[in-house]
Amino acid sequence: MTRDGFTMLAMETIGKKSIECTIILFQAFNDMDERLKRELAEMQLYVRKGYPVQ
Repeated sequence: MTRDGFTMLAMETIGKKSIECTIILFQAFNDMDERLKRELAEMQLYVRKGYPVQ
């Protein structure tokens, strides 16, 4: 089971409209999560190269 599937089950999402809204929320959260992971990786790369992090 995926993280999104588990969360949907835990939230007891019921009804077509509710599921659609939850999926949109998950997509936005997952996009933000990926962006933050990329930015963290870039910052770690700068630190390893000795550049100051802004």
